Amino acid sequence: MTHDEIIAVVTAHKEGKLIEERFLGPLEKWRISIKPSWDFNHWEFRIAPEPKKAREWWVNAYDDGSCIGY
Repeated sequence: MTHDEIIAVVTAHKEGKLIEERFLGPLEKWRISIKPSWDFNHWEFRIAPEPKKAREWWVNAYDDGSCIGY
């Protein structure tokens, strides 16, 4: 990680944003970091991505049992 990336993730943690971490190794997956160790030699950190917004669907249901979705 660059110095700017380290500063950004530590600042985000200070501001209360959710942080993810993963061990530097093949096939490692991101996980929520409850209490980051800030060991940048063995771990990688990032600001957790915002969850995608759910789509809104509208459905017209008719008395004959048919329906149309939008």
